[in-house]
Amino acid sequence: MSDLNQNDKEDFKETIPNILTDTPKTKVATTKFTVYAKKISSSLGSAIHDILVDVVSEAVKKAIWGA
Repeated sequence: MSDLNQNDKEDFKETIPNILTDTPKTKVATTKFTVYAKKISSSLGSAIHDILVDVVSEAVKKAIWGA
């Protein structure tokens, strides 16, 4: 995550709980997550994808990965 500054890292971490559960903040969190995920290395991005694909809702999957 060296491509992110300290503020981005903290904000990225804060998006995770909001994409794991359906909250009023989920839509904003998915947008932020997508932006930050594009900034990190592809290997780390793949690892995050592999973990989250099993735990996030279908709506969040579509919002982040378009599938």
